[in-house]
Amino acid sequence: MFKTLLIPEIDRANKIISDFLRMAKPAEITTEEIKVKEFLYDNLGKFLNSKALLHNIVIEYETNPDMLHCSFQVNREELLQVFINLLQNSLQAAGSAELKIQLKAERAGNVIRFTFKDNGKGISESIIEHIFDPFFTTKEEGTGLGLSVSQKIIENYKGTMDVLSDSSGTSFIIDLPISNPENEME
Repeated sequence: MFKTLLIPEIDRANKIISDFLRMAKPAEITTEEIKVKEFLYDNLGKFLNSKALLHNIVIEYETNPDMLHCSFQVNREELLQVFINLLQNSLQAAGSAELKIQLKAERAGNVIRFTFKDNGKGISESIIEHIFDPFFTTKEEGTGLGLSVSQKIIENYKGTMDVLSDSSGTSFIIDLPISNPENEME
């Protein structure tokens, strides 16, 4: 019995330490130029669609066809981790209700704007200003590092990550610089 209790706690402690170290001293990360279409449908879409089947989630994609060939410079795995964190939070916020997620990609000036919106219960005004603070959590099993690490990842790519929330759900808005703004119509 001791072994079955200890191993999950060791795994949890390891994740906390890894996340904290990622925030405190980001490692040298290899980036690549990725097209919006490739990331949205081939990478993130495959992951989200498999989770949708597993958890009975409805996912809607909305993109402007003109900007699908825009590209941005990131580490694919790190950006996927950001959206994995958002999905996990959405799943927990939905509770027993059917989760619906809208994922929108659009151009906003010289940035690609990803909006990840769920239909969860929303985040109360009293805590919304703290959700990106390291170790802030409202979850019994949470570390309070998921959103702060996610925001740091986006900032490392000279982007921004913001949140809007009300009783009809929460939207995370991620802006990443377009790496080829003059050639986005390729």
